[in-house]
Amino acid sequence: MDFNTLGSFERYASAIAAATQIELNGGDLLRRFTIGREGSLSACYAPFDFISPNARLVVVGITPGRRQVVNALVAASSALKAGKDTGEASVSPN
Repeated sequence: MDFNTLGSFERYASAIAAATQIELNGGDLLRRFTIGREGSLSACYAPFDFISPNARLVVVGITPGRRQVVNALVAASSALKAGKDTGEASVSPN
């Protein structure tokens, strides 16, 4: 089973690929990826969908902060602009 098909990366891939470095580091782009909001808090999509079927440890409930979201978007954007398909671009380079 390919666990990575369960993610939302494909839904956001074109917006991630089209974003400039300035947009990726700015707050306006994150509004495009907002998936929920309550009061002054908001939740944004970040490309953390990848699930390794070989993982020996699973951490559940950790929410990435703004810096981690931006770093993930920059990495995914770079991969897509380099010609990687969504399956390759959604996988951590580490």
